[in-house]
Amino acid sequence: MTAQMLRSNGCRVIGVDVDGGRIAMAQSMGLDWGIHPDDFDQITQVARLTGGTGADGVIITAASQSDEIVSAAFKMCRKKARVVLVGDVGLDLSRADFYAKELDFLISSSYGPGRYDEHYEQGGLDYPIGYVRWTEGRNMAEYFRLLADGLVDLSNLATEIHPLAKAADAYGALKNGPQKPLLVLLSYELGHDVQPRRRLDIPGVAARKHAGRIRVGLIGAGGFAKGMHLPNMVEMADTFEP
Repeated sequence: MTAQMLRSNGCRVIGVDVDGGRIAMAQSMGLDWGIHPDDFDQITQVARLTGGTGADGVIITAASQSDEIVSAAFKMCRKKARVVLVGDVGLDLSRADFYAKELDFLISSSYGPGRYDEHYEQGGLDYPIGYVRWTEGRNMAEYFRLLADGLVDLSNLATEIHPLAKAADAYGALKNGPQKPLLVLLSYELGHDVQPRRRLDIPGVAARKHAGRIRVGLIGAGGFAKGMHLPNMVEMADTFEP
């Protein structure tokens, strides 16, 4: 997805990955050059492919505890280039890797400026476009435009479909599967006499009063649920009952 977005903006894109299958997939979707670290020295290859100049920018979308990923990104850059961290990698930075080149190192804020800002997300207080060109909302709108124009294609990313009853297998494939797909899909079937609904009405819930703790059901076991919702519920055990 990153390669496609960069290509749509006129960039020549070099991709580095430890999975040769993902390199091939990215090349089929617009990546100009793919590098496997076991085949070539990635820093030397980037220098060669850029005519000895170095990369104008590096976007890190990896997940690893290793600090070598950031170090390699700095070494790939030309002077005064930019490195943007989207993923989650080790950050024991070496001053020598970026100081002499005067590099900019940026850490992405999830969906963009406005994320985690209650005034923006809940209150609808937008940032002036003259000061913040790409906010969370404008980023999403632009992404939808890229999808609509066919500049970002997700059709090849989903390689496996698991029935809902085997959701655990789907999560296991992402973590431990031999191919480790980029994403998996969950499928479910409705009975012939069941019509899907867009809205679920629960009569009288808003007016109903409860004595004692509030009973809560939590759907989903992703990182945000485990890192935020569940710990908060534990801390507020006098108010909420799972």
